[in-house]
Amino acid sequence: MGQGRRSWRWVGALAGLALLVACSAPAELPPEEAERLRGLFQGGLESPDAYVRAETVRAMGLVRSPQLLDLLKQAGSDESRMVRLGSALGVAAVEPEASQSALLDLLSDGDPRLRRVTGEEALALLPPGETRDAVIAAGLKSSEPALRLRVVRYGLGPQLKSEEEGKRRDAQAALSRAVEDSDPAVAGAALRLLALEGGQPERLTPILERARARDLGALQTLQHARLDASRETLEAVRSGPQGEAAVEAWIGLAALGDEAAVDPLRDALGPASAALKRRILLGLGHGGSAAGLRVMRPLRDDAQEEVRCAVYEALGAHKTAGEDDFLRGLRDPAPAVGVAAALGLVRSNPEALDRTFKIILREEEHRQRAMEVLISALERLRLDGEEALLVKVAAELETLEGELRPLSADKAPDTRSAAAELLFLGGDPMARLRAIPEPTSEVRYAWASALAARPLEGGPLEAVEPLQQVQGEVQVLEIMAGAGIWSAYRRAAQPPAE
Repeated sequence: MGQGRRSWRWVGALAGLALLVACSAPAELPPEEAERLRGLFQGGLESPDAYVRAETVRAMGLVRSPQLLDLLKQAGSDESRMVRLGSALGVAAVEPEASQSALLDLLSDGDPRLRRVTGEEALALLPPGETRDAVIAAGLKSSEPALRLRVVRYGLGPQLKSEEEGKRRDAQAALSRAVEDSDPAVAGAALRLLALEGGQPERLTPILERARARDLGALQTLQHARLDASRETLEAVRSGPQGEAAVEAWIGLAALGDEAAVDPLRDALGPASAALKRRILLGLGHGGSAAGLRVMRPLRDDAQEEVRCAVYEALGAHKTAGEDDFLRGLRDPAPAVGVAAALGLVRSNPEALDRTFKIILREEEHRQRAMEVLISALERLRLDGEEALLVKVAAELETLEGELRPLSADKAPDTRSAAAELLFLGGDPMARLRAIPEPTSEVRYAWASALAARPLEGGPLEAVEPLQQVQGEVQVLEIMAGAGIWSAYRRAAQPPAE
């Protein structure tokens, strides 16, 4: 694996822990095989390379076996934050209560990115219970608005549907407090949940009163809430004195589908700050009008990365955005813009993924970055729990085998790695491996990793010998092969229900 690939996805090594639900029982592996694989993982944890140690905890997390719990806990004192995060998530997958202290420590770490990723992964992984509740409580106190927003949507939102009345009341109370959050996106998301799913539409009333008084924060909260009950208030504000408040009201109306908002918002875009441009674009995107789409498209060339990201997020929410709207973003040199474009494409038109990537994979200058941002976009869909979309994407990737297979033998290691990772997300991993005459270590790694995460449905033990043949090439590949072997035995012992 190339160093560029490592640094590009420093947290990606830990992704996928939330995909499995079964735990291994000691009887599933012959004792001598279990001991051999434990030794393999122990060796990985003793590596001087933090990347190898992180991949080791990822492999053990994929296996989800109580037999490896002691090793995962041992990694919790590693000097590397990345390894400690993998350890905490691996422990959480087997014994959630035992991971609580480590997860809370990571949520208070000095690295804001680590705090955010810890919260994202924990919310995607943890089942209902004390540890999940503790993570939600800590996330709501975070200084990171993005983390507070995820806690509102993916932590408190599901609790509104809990069978326990106490849980529902607690969620309603926490959401009501979140409506006063300093970040309008957080406040708006909480308000929308309360009004539509929490049985508290009256929580909108004080926000409407502040908005009528032309409070900018309240107006921006209404933009994110997108509640039809706010239309009258927004119309009153936009009909009053012109200025900042009127522009914010027009954005809120645009998000509700008011086509009359398009022209004033087009005029406001010229002198607007990056933050205001973002709000305008998202309003037009949610509004879904053809006129709004024409206003949005030129901003794909904006000099500011934040604005270009917002364009593709807005296009992803638009009802009629076409596949051509996203190609420019997939070619954008800024990774964040590329991820936003890939996410927008998948969310707006997943059936166009194969057509779009058949174009971009022919472009040597752009294909590596395009594959990498697609992989990052798929990780975002996983964290967001969008399983139906992921199934659609896997089906689309099956049709790209002809384009991805030659790229898995590219002269550039990072290109080989990205192509192989996508190659084994679709189709039969065994058949695809056999179709490659001389698979490189990157191809074998992606294949072993795919089998570790998704053991074969039929005859899983046929994977054991090829995985064993991988061993000896590089340590990380050997570790992932070990996880695949363990997972193959697990699937044999626990066949899927018909």
